[in-house]
Amino acid sequence: MDNIANVDLREALTAIAKNNTFYHLDSDIKISFDQMELAAKMGDYSDKTFIWVSYPSGIDCYNEREVFQHDTRAYNGVQYHGAGTEREPKLAYAVDVGELKDGSIFGNIYEIDLQEYAKHVRAYEVKSTSMQLFFDDIRRKDKYEIMPLAEFNKRFPLNLPKMVHWRNLTNDTESLNNAIGKAWDMRLSGSSQVSIWQHTDKLEDKQLAFYANQLVQELNKLKEPNSTDKQNFNVSLDVRASHNFRPEQLGSLLDNLPFDTAAFAVQKGQRDMKLVVPKDEILQLRQEKVQGQKQNKADKVQKPSLIAALDDGEKKSKAEFGSKQSERNTPKKSTNKSGEEL
Repeated sequence: MDNIANVDLREALTAIAKNNTFYHLDSDIKISFDQMELAAKMGDYSDKTFIWVSYPSGIDCYNEREVFQHDTRAYNGVQYHGAGTEREPKLAYAVDVGELKDGSIFGNIYEIDLQEYAKHVRAYEVKSTSMQLFFDDIRRKDKYEIMPLAEFNKRFPLNLPKMVHWRNLTNDTESLNNAIGKAWDMRLSGSSQVSIWQHTDKLEDKQLAFYANQLVQELNKLKEPNSTDKQNFNVSLDVRASHNFRPEQLGSLLDNLPFDTAAFAVQKGQRDMKLVVPKDEILQLRQEKVQGQKQNKADKVQKPSLIAALDDGEKKSKAEFGSKQSERNTPKKSTNKSGEEL
């Protein structure tokens, strides 16, 4: 996983999102930066780490201390995204907010495995017990109050009109800090430091590989040609990618597919773009796959395993050794000088 240190978070996260987020990019990324700017102004360092997720339809940003508190918006959001990594490409990062400098927010970005992170959160979750509410100016500590969670849920939002920010709190801070510490150990172990440009260079290839794999999986589900004339196999490219991929990206996507004669086409009266593969090529590839499986099976039958060969050799050796041993251990009959057996 990549680690991008001491960067302008606004520039770096925008560069990352442009590779993967097709809708609500500007509005969602502004919300992210507003949250990070508020955190940069606050004195509590423990409140400055966020889990930031870019996906085709938008961007979500969650405070990590709230991610580990069960049934909060942050907890539910991470679990939702963690369970959907196979449905759409998701880029996930832990963002450590540093300081504000000349209007820019500086900090560190750590790439994370969203599915593994969500699993870790489930294993170490704690219960949210109260809500800290900030009024007017969150930089003034005398402008907040802590309210039991049940009371907050009862009053929010109509009876709290001057509230500008809030965060979930737990009574089990020791367990929460332990869970977050383990999460940091996970993201730091094996990470390699790169520049933001080195990282973003990888992202388009990663995205194209995801969509290529998705198209192949959909094709594998089709048992016979599904075009009107039954001469082609057709599967739809994700509509968000269809509308936003540049022609050169579509060309690169075709290069990622294991077909020689495939093409993308927009059929009359339909919004999405389809991958069209002639049936002859699909059927030939499937036949070759079946023949390869049969050959592998035949090879396994003809060639005994190494363990079986060793077992067979051991049995033979024991049989041979046993017969010689029995001859050596059989006492010879004694005779007297006259040749009579004793």
